[in-house]
Amino acid sequence: MPRMAPAGQGMLNGIGIQNPGIDAWRGTMPELSTLPVPVWGSAVGTTAAEFALVAKGLAASGDTKYQALLQEVATQAPSSKLQRYANQSIDLFAKYQERIRILNATADWDASLNAEENQFIEY
Repeated sequence: MPRMAPAGQGMLNGIGIQNPGIDAWRGTMPELSTLPVPVWGSAVGTTAAEFALVAKGLAASGDTKYQALLQEVATQAPSSKLQRYANQSIDLFAKYQERIRILNATADWDASLNAEENQFIEY
């Protein structure tokens, strides 16, 4: 049975392919966001906690395009535990966005200071 099949202008993944996990996948997001087509993904887990890791990983990206997905999970997931994790992840977006902004703000980085000292610079 083939894992992939041609589907118009793309490929259809019928049964899933092993992957390195949410952290590695998030590392490819800048590349994926430049594609002129929608990108679909799927999450696999056997417990609500495993799905919660995916939800938290999406929130940690700081990318608000995942808020709608997490909102859907928060309102429609069959597990109240997963709904709670999705809501917690939504609540963390602003915090993660601020962290990412600070981490990417290299214009104010003072090379004469160490990393700990640079943390105290107002951005």
